[in-house]
Amino acid sequence: MSALAAQSKTQIKPSGAAGPSRRINGRFAKGYSGNPAGHKTFAANQALIRKHAAELLKALRDEFSGKLSAVDLAFAEQAALMLAKAQISEKHRVHLTTKAGAIIERLRERYPARKQSVPTLSLQEVLRRGR
Repeated sequence: MSALAAQSKTQIKPSGAAGPSRRINGRFAKGYSGNPAGHKTFAANQALIRKHAAELLKALRDEFSGKLSAVDLAFAEQAALMLAKAQISEKHRVHLTTKAGAIIERLRERYPARKQSVPTLSLQEVLRRGR
């Protein structure tokens, strides 16, 4: 029997053992994980990311008044997905937000918004209202 064939066979579990069996080399068999709740947690996180990305995409579409071309819409979807993933991923948070911000800025350059200025108060108005 070759070494590869021996590694591919799984060990026999004792009758009282819990969890998936491991291969002879110590790795888990295909389709098994060391964390039994891992798949459920991953699937839940992915569903949360997709839901949040859809909300962000809707906000981007509203900002650009639905004038996005097909390619720009794909870029907006990618930026929304990056921003949604940035909330979960601590390791890549800065990278994802920077890249998404660059995409959104390019879209804003291509599709300038109508004069939708945010109302601001000058310092004198704030002081007058505070009296």
